[in-house]
Amino acid sequence: MSESNQPTQPASPAFLHSTRFQALILGALVLFLFWWRLGSLGLIDPDEPFYALTSREMVQTGDWLTPRVFGEPQFEKPILFYWETCLAQLTFGDNEFAARVPGALAASFLVFLTWGIGRRLLTPFAGFLAAVVLATGVEFVLMTRLMLTDISHALFITAGMYCLWRAFHDEEKRTRWLLLLT
Repeated sequence: MSESNQPTQPASPAFLHSTRFQALILGALVLFLFWWRLGSLGLIDPDEPFYALTSREMVQTGDWLTPRVFGEPQFEKPILFYWETCLAQLTFGDNEFAARVPGALAASFLVFLTWGIGRRLLTPFAGFLAAVVLATGVEFVLMTRLMLTDISHALFITAGMYCLWRAFHDEEKRTRWLLLLT
């Protein structure tokens, strides 16, 4: 087959490759899917009220080292999850919105981190598509809008793996400090 008979890829519009446009689209997706009406629904999952109560008790007692429910210590989840929620409760009050802020914030960072990783490892457009697919995944959106630890864990695992990759693949010695972040 000659070169002139090769199938050609349709050219995508130039604006799709603009960093500004991609950031705007991702920002709009994040705001709409993760933040819009975030606190409008009561705590529904069997675990949500339990986690919210634990954070409330940490704020009320001032004991940020021992998570408690009804005064009894419980170490079911990592402490960072409760600290995130405590900070949100101190900032926004003791309500459903504050309880769900850490998940929405972690998901927002994760979408933009995915975009950045894709841009660096593949192509700018591949990074954009990866971030859009992540941000619009039904289960990802649902998990983001609940007070669960999964999204925060996904963010820190992804960031840690990226730091590990960078530390080993960058030619510059100054990025070796990223090993400490993993």
